[in-house]
Amino acid sequence: MAYSDDLNQLWRIWTLFDPRKALLGLGAALFALALFIHVVVLRTERFNWIEGATAPPAALHFLPPTVK
Repeated sequence: MAYSDDLNQLWRIWTLFDPRKALLGLGAALFALALFIHVVVLRTERFNWIEGATAPPAALHFLPPTVK
């Protein structure tokens, strides 16, 4: 029964934080994280989709070698 009593009291967290500011801060943090990840990925030669990747497509790595 203690678990359900704790769940009934969870609404009190919003007396400490303003929901609008919390969601705005969460959105800003996620946007900054997405921007950081894109910048890191774009700096690599293999995954730079803007300048064109030089690596062969991933499907070619799984094809069996041709026998002559």
